[in-house]
Amino acid sequence: MKIYIRVFLLVGSLNFILGCQTSTVSLNESLVAKQETSVQTSDYHHQMALGYSQQRQSTQAIEHFREALRLDNQNITLHLELADEYQKIGFNQLAYYELNEALRIKNDDERALAQLASLYVDSKIYSKAEVIYQKLLTLSPAHRQYLWALFYLQKAQNHLVEALNQLMQMPLVEEEKYKVSFEKALIYKQLNKKSLYEQFLNEAYQLNSRDRMTSLEMTSFLFKQKKYQAAIEILKGYSDTHDFDLEISENLSYAALRTKNNELAQKEFDRQRLWAKDRVDVNIKKGQIYLLDE
Repeated sequence: MKIYIRVFLLVGSLNFILGCQTSTVSLNESLVAKQETSVQTSDYHHQMALGYSQQRQSTQAIEHFREALRLDNQNITLHLELADEYQKIGFNQLAYYELNEALRIKNDDERALAQLASLYVDSKIYSKAEVIYQKLLTLSPAHRQYLWALFYLQKAQNHLVEALNQLMQMPLVEEEKYKVSFEKALIYKQLNKKSLYEQFLNEAYQLNSRDRMTSLEMTSFLFKQKKYQAAIEILKGYSDTHDFDLEISENLSYAALRTKNNELAQKEFDRQRLWAKDRVDVNIKKGQIYLLDE
């Protein structure tokens, strides 16, 4: 009787062990099957590509983007993200190809058009970028970024009259009024229309006296008129409300010397030396800073 009981227990144990092993094998096979299925999906490769992209591993990211597109070649987002990855590593021709593929799927896709325009700007192909921004503005007429991009492209190509017209037609928003006036001033300066240049420069400064570029342009204008004390007031107004700025300080020390304000000039020279103390890209000589050639 004891022998039978032992045999029964032994057989039962073996069946239990074999059952567990079978269950484990089935579970592993299920997981492998699921993994193999997920590997074959476009979404899986898309997520892998995004992960590699965030880690700045462009080669692996591109491989997964391409595999995702092999499985879903009508996905505009995949084409755009692959184009962006190509652009990061300087493969602009491949980026152009992917963006054009996106536009083949939908020729008025705003994301694709904006990305293509940006790529043309980076490649300094301004005329093509300008055409695309004009198309973008037919899709979104009040888009501020497109309006300003078109203006700067016209200005970069020295199409000053067109750029000025673009400014005149631009719908004004309160926070950009000074910027519009400032850009008008710069264009009139290039067109050698001195009175209009002065008018809009003063207008820009009155609207935003704490803007760096406006302050520097006003300073340059006043220097030419030898109005050094007026320039000091503008530069000090900026300097007192901002962190140290080398160009502002250099202009301020120059104006101080011209008005024989040696105390102010020395103060600015000391600030320049302190700023340059731990920097390797500048050289101190006779109390002034001279930028070294890069």
